Amino acid sequence: MCPYCKDLRLVAFTCKWTKNRGKRFFICPRYNELEENRCGFYMFQNKYEHYLETKGYLEHCRTNVDMDGVHEVEAIEQVREGLHDLKEEM
Repeated sequence: MCPYCKDLRLVAFTCKWTKNRGKRFFICPRYNELEENRCGFYMFQNKYEHYLETKGYLEHCRTNVDMDGVHEVEAIEQVREGLHDLKEEM
């Protein structure tokens, strides 16, 4: 979920630039829109995970992108539950 505009979608990329090569980051799908109400959300994975943890959307999060399938499913379920709770709050 985008912390700025509350869009439930995020786009994940892996950086290919020299300084941050291999680091995963997220952007809002409305990031590059030319409209007045475009969104400027952009955050690297470790900071986004910290954001989700501090807001209570995840109990804990692994920063290792190479998680095995079991941990990935658990993390996805935690995100789904957190988003469901957020929807109910709105």
